[in-house]
Amino acid sequence: ILHDTVEDTEASLEEIEEVLTGNSGESMVSDLARRHIVTELTDEGLVVSIYDTDTDALFAEGSAEPTELAREIIDMMSEVFALVTNGVAVEGHVAAQPVVIAENASWELSAARADTVRRLLEADGVAAPRIRRVTGHADRRPAVGNPMAARNNQIQMILLRSKR
Repeated sequence: ILHDTVEDTEASLEEIEEVLTGNSGESMVSDLARRHIVTELTDEGLVVSIYDTDTDALFAEGSAEPTELAREIIDMMSEVFALVTNGVAVEGHVAAQPVVIAENASWELSAARADTVRRLLEADGVAAPRIRRVTGHADRRPAVGNPMAARNNQIQMILLRSKR
């Protein structure tokens, strides 16, 4: 799937999206993991969002310690990301906390989770120079309307488009 031109890069990102979603008939993603993954092709690249559900979390509550589910998904992402040479960005997001908590650690937690994912990707063979940025967004970009919903605990891994 390695390509040189902008058109080929677009094709490779679409192929990666099909591998992840199973639209090509086969998916590298288990049924359980698939419930935690959404992909979107954007101007920036292929955004792969992995997120908590009400019953299954990607990280231990209030920490950057990944669950077995998160490790499984990130291992699989590393295999998929090995199919291309695009740069990778990792972004962490967390659900909002009630205003009454004494100290809001959303910034630190979202950044720590993103960095944990970076370390896991690198440990699984994604070359360190491919990682272009690691960002924590705290609770500032909720994925769904209820800012405290579990779905807002998410990591976005972005296969960046090549420079045009």
